[in-house]
Amino acid sequence: AAVEAAAPAYRPQLTAVRTLEKKIRGIQAEIETIETQMRRMDEGAAREARAIRIEELTAERDALTAEIPADWEEVHKAFAALTQAEDKARIAYQRAADDAYEGPAEVLAALSGNDAFIALETPLVELGPVFATGSGDEAVDRIKGVEDMIGEVEGAGDVKSALSKARRALDKDEREEALSLYDEAMAEYQAQADWRERAAGVLPGLKAYLDAIRPNLGARVQDRLTRDQALAMAACTSHHRDVSLNF
Repeated sequence: AAVEAAAPAYRPQLTAVRTLEKKIRGIQAEIETIETQMRRMDEGAAREARAIRIEELTAERDALTAEIPADWEEVHKAFAALTQAEDKARIAYQRAADDAYEGPAEVLAALSGNDAFIALETPLVELGPVFATGSGDEAVDRIKGVEDMIGEVEGAGDVKSALSKARRALDKDEREEALSLYDEAMAEYQAQADWRERAAGVLPGLKAYLDAIRPNLGARVQDRLTRDQALAMAACTSHHRDVSLNF
């Protein structure tokens, strides 16, 4: 709103100054070209004529420079501060809207996979003897198979990561380290299983919350948009935003 209110007064000043600056740059380029020519010339009428031309161009350049309002830099900085504040506010709102949806959505996705997570317990427990006595490609491949199962369960990444570390240790014949890391993986699994069980009760409320905010918040991080959301976003992105005032 502040940028929109200040734009009508700022725009003509910006246009006038940028026009002057363009002319000044053109004159300066011509001066530099003539100076280059003069460095390659001997003394004489032609060189003197160019020196006179430089004086004329310099006077013209200085006159144009004098037309730039003395307070232009302050005016420009003040407007730039408004646009920066607007951009920061927009980004802050977008992040807040994304976070309001994305965090709960991730929790919902994890809780929705509770049954699949619980089903991981048996294959994980059965890896105990593999870490205790197994070796070679057969043992490693069996562990990798369980890792793949874990990877398909939303939110189980920490368990998979811990198990992968244990498998790599076993592959290096570091059995004691592998057993210790396997215990850590099982502890991580149990901690998450307990958390999921406690959190299961919030599942209905979480779904209701996301359903309530879905039409208005977090559209950028949603997997799918409703028709109304898609149309609204298309209208916003197709709207011309004047960025000429930013330069």
